[in-house]
Amino acid sequence: MKTSNTSKRYVYILFGCILGALAVNALVVSIVDPMGYLCLYESNSLNNNRYYAVTDRLSRSMRLKYGDFKTIYFGSSRIQTGLPTDNNWVDKATTYNAGIPGTNMYELQEIINYSLKYQQPETVFYSVDFLAFSSARTTSADYDASLFASEWNLVPALARYLLSFDSLERAINTFIANIKGEAPSDSNEMNNCDGTRVILRIKDQRKMFQTGLGKMYEKGGVYNCYNYTQDRIDSFRSSLVALLESDVSVAIYMSPVHAFQLLGIESAGLLPTFNQWRRDISDVVSELKKDPELGDRLIAAWDFTLPLGVNIETVSSLPDDVMIGYFNSDHHTHLIGSSVINSLMENRLVDDQLKGYQLGVASSNANIDLLYEQLNHYKDTHPEIVTEVIGIHEKYSSKTACRILP
Repeated sequence: MKTSNTSKRYVYILFGCILGALAVNALVVSIVDPMGYLCLYESNSLNNNRYYAVTDRLSRSMRLKYGDFKTIYFGSSRIQTGLPTDNNWVDKATTYNAGIPGTNMYELQEIINYSLKYQQPETVFYSVDFLAFSSARTTSADYDASLFASEWNLVPALARYLLSFDSLERAINTFIANIKGEAPSDSNEMNNCDGTRVILRIKDQRKMFQTGLGKMYEKGGVYNCYNYTQDRIDSFRSSLVALLESDVSVAIYMSPVHAFQLLGIESAGLLPTFNQWRRDISDVVSELKKDPELGDRLIAAWDFTLPLGVNIETVSSLPDDVMIGYFNSDHHTHLIGSSVINSLMENRLVDDQLKGYQLGVASSNANIDLLYEQLNHYKDTHPEIVTEVIGIHEKYSSKTACRILP
């Protein structure tokens, strides 16, 4: 009998130790919060800089549900990486960058509708992305595990996060990194509770350009079987109307991309589709701008895709020689992002390096032709880039890509 009681006591002690360890694990993870799911506490010496994926859909959905934001950025990873929250036009403390990597228009429409259930933003910056209209972009498992898909995902997601030893390891690494003032060796980026992704290390930018563009040509890539249909434009229109009907001031724009990206689109045979997409976006904006009840809330609408100024910045292949304007062919830096915000809020081009025209005001064929003109000029001045794009094109056999216009 005595042996039996002793065994039970050991079991209770073991059970208590396990519960205690899990409680300590949860406490450390919740305070340091290496993934930025909770953002309960921030300290320069503890977690001001986070070096892990604060930018997945689960963290986005939690921040948009429980945060309180006056300004929100919506769009793809181009916003996530390229639009800063420390700008004179926005208050960093009440601004959230909700850029979603690899998103599509159906998903973005649902995310905006979800956000409007919990947030009452005064201003929204909305970036429309040609790649998000590709049929190759489908809803991901990351989305299905977030609160965007189901509120029931909250409890299991928090349990996995707070009780995971991986989370504890990341919390410890985050704490050490903030004490030392340098990123962990296993992280090439920095993420914070404002949702912005900051690139820390790039070894070979030219290789990064080529690899990123090559993935767009391969099977399953955004250029492969690019099926552009009216329902994607309808999703865009519905999401924009939802924002305007919620009394939100919206600044909408087509994001700047490096000329390398535009040549890739042309090389894949998608330039006519790209230009049709630009016209369709402009038509939606023009229609809503004329609406007597909604038009005044559409404070700015610009197309920044023209390959002028910093868009034709030379791609470097030197280690750590980071370009000032671009990380890769479709992601720009905060330098460009700040010019975008300033131009949108002043509703004029404020930087000579940033080129574009107003959507819904000047959506004529002349503006479309300007893209061809600038691309041809870029081909003449950068023949080596054209050769590389064509080489990638042939390598991934994207000539078989199917294209369907509305």
